[in-house]
Amino acid sequence: METDAILHAQKAAMKDTEPRGEKMCRYAKQIFMVFLGSLCYVFMGMTLTWPNVFKAHLATDNTTLFDTELHIDEWEFDMLNSLISVGSVFGLLLSGWLVRKIGRKKSLMVSVMPGLLGWITLGLAINTPMLLFGRLCDGVTTGMITLTGMTYATEIPDTSIRGTVCTTCGLVFLFGVALCVILSLALTWYAVALSNVAAILVYICLIVPFLPESPTFLTVTKKDKEAIKVLRRLRGKHINIETEMALIKKMNDDAAGDKGWSFVLQKKVQKTILVLTILFLVQGFSGTAVLRADALRILQASGITGNTNLYVILLLLIPIAGTFVMSCMTDTLGRRGCLVISLAFMMLTYVVLGTVVYFQSRPLVSVVPIDLNDTMQQQPYEVELSPGQLTILVSLIVCLFAMNLGIEALPWQLASEYFPTTIRSQAMSLSVSIGCIIAAFPLQLYSVMNNLLTTAGLFWFYAAVSGIGVVFIVQCVPETAHKMVG
Repeated sequence: METDAILHAQKAAMKDTEPRGEKMCRYAKQIFMVFLGSLCYVFMGMTLTWPNVFKAHLATDNTTLFDTELHIDEWEFDMLNSLISVGSVFGLLLSGWLVRKIGRKKSLMVSVMPGLLGWITLGLAINTPMLLFGRLCDGVTTGMITLTGMTYATEIPDTSIRGTVCTTCGLVFLFGVALCVILSLALTWYAVALSNVAAILVYICLIVPFLPESPTFLTVTKKDKEAIKVLRRLRGKHINIETEMALIKKMNDDAAGDKGWSFVLQKKVQKTILVLTILFLVQGFSGTAVLRADALRILQASGITGNTNLYVILLLLIPIAGTFVMSCMTDTLGRRGCLVISLAFMMLTYVVLGTVVYFQSRPLVSVVPIDLNDTMQQQPYEVELSPGQLTILVSLIVCLFAMNLGIEALPWQLASEYFPTTIRSQAMSLSVSIGCIIAAFPLQLYSVMNNLLTTAGLFWFYAAVSGIGVVFIVQCVPETAHKMVG
């Protein structure tokens, strides 16, 4: 591609003129800017975790901030989760238009405002309708954050570190998940909700106003003076800013005249959306959503009943470790390399899991804390695991780690990198909306598939999908590492 050749020539020239210290300072500045912008993902992580905090607290104390009692049925609790998905699709489509219309920086502020209303409503909730309305608002913000945060992270950094920088969004999201759990140890469910209100106000008033606008957005909207100023701040004095701006404009020429959603009529865009749709299908039906949401149920179905500590380790620490390792690999091995490694390891562990579960004949054994009144006769934890059950546990941990090496996060990142600036927000909103809809099916079908295929058969099914995914990625998924995305 001509633009990539010109870009590589520029980078080669910079190696001769830009001191290493200056380059590292530039990279650090870009990472810090994206980190500040992606702090909105903290609210997204807390949104997805808060129902567990709410349910746990409600079991021991069902009083609200105003000392009234709150009663909620099981189907209403299910709605607290499902409304996030409903709101997310609406938020994605809304932000697709908004980000293109008002820019990336302003959209970061607007995207968290429905969540601000949602968390206020949840903190002050005295009945179920208030809870449901608050969760719907939080869902809208979740969808908007998914798009605006990733778009901003894609357009700020140099191409050479874009993959690593974009993983910041995933790490901040996981930090939000952990933070919600930690706050719940000291605060009530409504205090956790109100703490988000304060955090969002800080984000809107003290963080986003000091961030730069996306230089690619400024360039394609013909705000050249502002674009030059931002690019000089981000790229330093050793790069030809005018050349980069010319490349950005050239890459957006095909979509420059598109109004509204007419870009979907382009064959190139349709092909890209199809590739992303298949990638989201592989992501969903390789078990990523199921492992994330139902890890404890899978352990139990496999012959191990676990305690809360085991659950926290599986769902908090291992994904963080996997995402961190991915951040170190995504620019060196490329997006396709990380995806292939991720799915290949998942395929192998699923084969092991299915085989061991199939031949597992030992009755269920619990891994539970011992009776505190009987500490003289037992170890701190009573663990009776057969070799097969230990293999299941280790394989599940490896699988969780492997899925965070690529397939869990990179499809969302590729949805941002595949489209030029002019149509990026709307094309990404369409692609990610499809991904969100696809992700709901494996969760809804888990019990049905588990009963139909058995637990072993379900693992083998996930292994087959992972293997198909490897072939598809090698043959059909374009690489974006070290390539200008326009």
